[in-house]
Amino acid sequence: MEGIFFNSLQKKISNGGHVCHGLKSSDDSFCGYGEAYFSVIKGLTIRPWKLHNLMTLNLIVILGEVKFVVADLRNNSNTIGQTREFILNDNDRYGRLTVYPGIWVAMQGNTIGKNIILNIANIEHSEDEIVREGIDFINHDWGRE
Repeated sequence: MEGIFFNSLQKKISNGGHVCHGLKSSDDSFCGYGEAYFSVIKGLTIRPWKLHNLMTLNLIVILGEVKFVVADLRNNSNTIGQTREFILNDNDRYGRLTVYPGIWVAMQGNTIGKNIILNIANIEHSEDEIVREGIDFINHDWGRE
């Protein structure tokens, strides 16, 4: 899908803990640095649809597991109308999901406890550049009752 990249990331494991790579300025998807922040999704909660007009997201799950659903509704895109799921976790599906501006994204915690996401953004957070919609804005089977 245009505007979406997934990169598997390296983990260096040792007896005393491990080092998990996130983002390097030499990565193809790197487009600057504005801020890094953590988001927590409790339990199996769904975070509704959000579109950033300016911010590029670099999403890494550092605890738990999160299902990200992305949708391309851009009129000038070759992948208009497509949706795609990515499941990332802090274990065997460790990686970075890069979401460029103009792509809708929603997410769901996949574990009962806390699910923690690190976003390394290219700009500082600003409510002025975000569009928000409800969970039913884009049709997707979240497995809800």
